Amino acid sequence: MTDVFKLLVNALKEIRVGQIDAEGNTLMHFAASRGNKNIIQILLSKNLSIKQKNFKKKRPTQLARDNGYDDVAGWMETEYHCLKIQPTLLPLQKEIEILKKENKELKEWKEKHSAALLWVEEQIIAAKQGKGAGVAPAPVKAPAQKPASSESSVEDFAGFFD
Repeated sequence: MTDVFKLLVNALKEIRVGQIDAEGNTLMHFAASRGNKNIIQILLSKNLSIKQKNFKKKRPTQLARDNGYDDVAGWMETEYHCLKIQPTLLPLQKEIEILKKENKELKEWKEKHSAALLWVEEQIIAAKQGKGAGVAPAPVKAPAQKPASSESSVEDFAGFFD
């Protein structure tokens, strides 16, 4: 039945998916009232709303519940909202992946340069207390690719506390 419905929706251009009958029902109202998830999924993919009310002020989800398809009504609402937020989520997922990569690079940089960072921190504390500069740890080779523009090495601070 679903394959036949797909063919009708996709092949017959004169059928308008959003068309209503004399009572204001859309194809979504009919599919919901019969609890047919397969047809509802197709209609959702065609951007047919579950929010449109018929002339009796009933939404498709209400017709599903009226006919004992509470589970289908709940599923419809979930699917509808997932489809609505999906375009927003895709760019966010890409941004999260970029941030994860940058975070990993920064952690690696911090591990590699922890001795130099500790030395700089000690020098700042010593300078605030009026003590002289200590001996710097062995120079650290700069990474091939800098994870952030504010990267510094021990050599950058040489002479800073003199």
